[in-house]
Amino acid sequence: MAYVDDDGHDVFISYAHIDNEDDGADVRWVEAFGKQLSVRLLKHLGEGASVWWDPELNRSHLFDEVIQNAVRKSAVMVSLVSPSYEKSDYCRQELAWFAERGNLRTAASRSCVLPVLLYKMPFDRWPEMCKGCSGFEFFDPEASSLSRPLDVGSKAFSDRQWILIAEIAAILDELKAQRTVSSSTPEPQGAQQVEPYRVFLATASDDLAGDRRYLKKELQKEGIEIISKIPPPHDEKGHAQAAMEAVTEVDLSVHLLGNYAGTPIDEDLPDRTYPIEQTKIALEHAKRQLILLPETFSEEAITDDAYGRFMDDLQHKPRSSDQLQIIKDSRHQMVSEVLEARRRDRLPVVTATAPGQSSAATAFVDLHVNDLNHISELVGYLANRSITTVTVPSAGMTPKA
Repeated sequence: MAYVDDDGHDVFISYAHIDNEDDGADVRWVEAFGKQLSVRLLKHLGEGASVWWDPELNRSHLFDEVIQNAVRKSAVMVSLVSPSYEKSDYCRQELAWFAERGNLRTAASRSCVLPVLLYKMPFDRWPEMCKGCSGFEFFDPEASSLSRPLDVGSKAFSDRQWILIAEIAAILDELKAQRTVSSSTPEPQGAQQVEPYRVFLATASDDLAGDRRYLKKELQKEGIEIISKIPPPHDEKGHAQAAMEAVTEVDLSVHLLGNYAGTPIDEDLPDRTYPIEQTKIALEHAKRQLILLPETFSEEAITDDAYGRFMDDLQHKPRSSDQLQIIKDSRHQMVSEVLEARRRDRLPVVTATAPGQSSAATAFVDLHVNDLNHISELVGYLANRSITTVTVPSAGMTPKA
């Protein structure tokens, strides 16, 4: 059962046969990529999603009807771009089949074709249909021209796949919402475009300037509008007014806080820095606030007593998780967290059940990853009886005879 359309697939993985060949590694790269994507997307969405690829990849029949139908009935195509992919007639055919289905972008102009780069390849060598977005690098960006795909068991691979999953989930949510609207209401004339998601990116201390620049760049690639510069004046009163206006007009206020308090607004008031004051203002005025802590953050490393008390209060004072989240992670995962916040904010609002009406039941399904191939029938069976399924696949504790 698919997340967007019961009659199709959510994700089709298009790849060249050679990229899944055994090269002496413990696992086949494409197969491992597909399995991890299936499990993580299921965890991310909280319900079944159909990820399809041909594990056998029997190309003896050039126009395989099974693959052709799978491509045309998929919501998103993930193209594993490599030198072999670029030269494959069959991969080009899959892209053509996907183009024939139309609707290559969501209402918010997200591309439904997502290039995953297995090697360092110049932009002009990408397939034409893959040039609709910036692409997802699954190779070492510091490598020479002889780059290779990331190890599927590495942290870098995991971080980048979670970013890809956040983008896929956002696309699927938009397509699902569009399908729900189009099936229940007539197409309005001059339909309005979806407003861009707006984020206030607060000032950070000098040691986090690189993380802040990276976060801003990656989020802008994803179509997020960044409000990052507080206009002058920079005196305390003028700064407070400008910051308050900024945080109240955005969907999410994002703050990178670390081991250092940052630059004081006034040299005579060292405890009142730009990062601290913007965080306090957002706590009072923002719709939602996300505090991002780098992996190097440690309360023991804070030498400024006032800043230490501020961080202790921020982390331990009870607050609503709907308004404030504090997350410690890598810079790659920080991007994923913001994309996940956007996805949650744009989910359709579910209205409360009216008095006298029965609410839909929810079934909790605890399963092992080896059961993913069989879960779709159970999810479909329950859905036909108006039962929502929440699945939690576990990769550990493999049953033993």
